[in-house]
Amino acid sequence: MVVPLRDVDLDGIGAKEHVVAMVGGDPQAELLVEGDHRRQLASGQDGDDAHDVITGHRRIVGSAAVSDIGGEVRLGSMLFTLVEPHPGHEVAYNRWYERDHFYAGCMVGPWLFAGRRYVATRALKDLRFGAESELFGGMDLGSYLAIYWILDGHHDDHVDWALRQVQWLHANGRMFAARDHIHTLLYRHTSTATAAADDGAVPAELALDHPFGGLTATLVRPSSGVDAGQLASYVERTFAPELELGFTPIPLPPDAPVSQQGHDRLDGCLLNLSFTTAAPGTWWAEQRAAAARLRADGVGEMLWTAPFIPTIPGTDTYTDQLR
Repeated sequence: MVVPLRDVDLDGIGAKEHVVAMVGGDPQAELLVEGDHRRQLASGQDGDDAHDVITGHRRIVGSAAVSDIGGEVRLGSMLFTLVEPHPGHEVAYNRWYERDHFYAGCMVGPWLFAGRRYVATRALKDLRFGAESELFGGMDLGSYLAIYWILDGHHDDHVDWALRQVQWLHANGRMFAARDHIHTLLYRHTSTATAAADDGAVPAELALDHPFGGLTATLVRPSSGVDAGQLASYVERTFAPELELGFTPIPLPPDAPVSQQGHDRLDGCLLNLSFTTAAPGTWWAEQRAAAARLRADGVGEMLWTAPFIPTIPGTDTYTDQLR
């Protein structure tokens, strides 16, 4: 017997998408099955592939029953979701997100391979600045940030699943109404800048798993003629960052269940994520100096820059420090 780990509309899924199946109730016996074979199994048809799934035999990569499982692990795109819980709902929101939505809405999906949550306390919000600091509706908004990495070459595969999944979660009462999306958007990875030697640098793919002490998100509007690669080279040469990743915005699909301010002003902008061992508050004067230098050198302008620290999973730490 094949038991799906989540409800799937078989007729609505492309043949190259993947479903994890559990064989004989054994969670270790996982198989990635192509669409045609899923339909064959669901209809009760027999065949060699169906027999292998039912008996728990594994097909090797490249066989008819198993699609490409990813090849090289390389960051391709990200989901950046900045959210504000309604006053009085901070603890409930934090628990819902970390115990349910972080996984059910994102991490269980295909081709998404890393995720992490961050928080901006009142003290960190007070450090925010930028030429368009109200871009996302207000400097005080956006207490919680979640970031997810999507495997290169599989952005559309993951997003197709994510749209169906969030609609299912809405329909089954698994969402949380007492919060607002401040800035939720998909971004394409364009550059990596680091002062560390190649053998000592944390790879971009591991940035969300490495125990960095802080993250700074900075929206930059490059000057005319400056592209993402040139900005990354300038940042690496001028500021010697520990690890700074550059991204360009991807428009939301028209049926995405998100409505928020600022999306219409992102054309030509780049979002840089700076990962640091030290918490941002300890070196924030350097960020202000960097903004002035960026502008003075004619490279670009920081529109919005905001520091965050990692949440502590399984606790309510920081929920009483947001206002």
